Amino acid sequence: MHNVPDYYQLSERITWRITDFDFDAIDLGNVSDDDREKVRETTLIENGIPHYTELWGAIDGFANEWELRQFNLIWSFEEFRHAESLRLLSEKLGLGLEGEIETVKHTPFVKNRNDSCKCYATIGGMLMYTVLQELVTWKFYSNWSKVTKSDFLRRLIAEIAADEMRHHQWFANALSRYFARAADPDAYRREVIEAAFAFHMPHNFYALRFPFIEDRLPEYFSVEDLNQMKSKVIKILAFDQEVLIQVAARVAKTDLTTAFSAGRRPPEG
Repeated sequence: MHNVPDYYQLSERITWRITDFDFDAIDLGNVSDDDREKVRETTLIENGIPHYTELWGAIDGFANEWELRQFNLIWSFEEFRHAESLRLLSEKLGLGLEGEIETVKHTPFVKNRNDSCKCYATIGGMLMYTVLQELVTWKFYSNWSKVTKSDFLRRLIAEIAADEMRHHQWFANALSRYFARAADPDAYRREVIEAAFAFHMPHNFYALRFPFIEDRLPEYFSVEDLNQMKSKVIKILAFDQEVLIQVAARVAKTDLTTAFSAGRRPPEG
């Protein structure tokens, strides 16, 4: 699955479709207030997918990386499926997110995010970011699918979680492969380290509030969850000793949830 053709064939074999779900048959009585809060916040974040694809275009040298450009197409389609399924779900739940989705649309996201760290405009930095972002997102969705009382939500969120893990695995492999072929390994190493230290989840760059993610996430991830994610990151970074030492030391000192509740946020209004 580490090259684009293999990933695409795997995706074709196991992929899910929004039409697999009957949005008129949601077991509404089993959807909790916590579920509704998480649906709101993930709907808003996932609907930023056009911004996230633009991040790749802002990377120095991206135009010359055919493989990354190909994968970006597959990845963005799969992420749009998350956005649209959650948008449909939010409508059926009567959450009234139209105004907030407009805020997402008109946010200068690429500028906000890349202003926070120039490392994100590099291939090494962006790959490190996606490795972490997809990993934490997978764990978030995976846990949610296990605690919800709604059968509809459990099925839908589990499918989204599986997509996020596949994305994480592909980016993790790409991170080491691109280091091996980097024209300037020292520069690539710096990009990876800087991105790991600067990491914050995408909601930090919208002028919106995300109370569950920002305020309650520490209680949502168990110590076992955090250790599992840290272990995965450390194994991924084993391709280079200096990267491993610096980033692993950083990861060991954080519970990773600071990436949700901290960071530069655009001013309200």
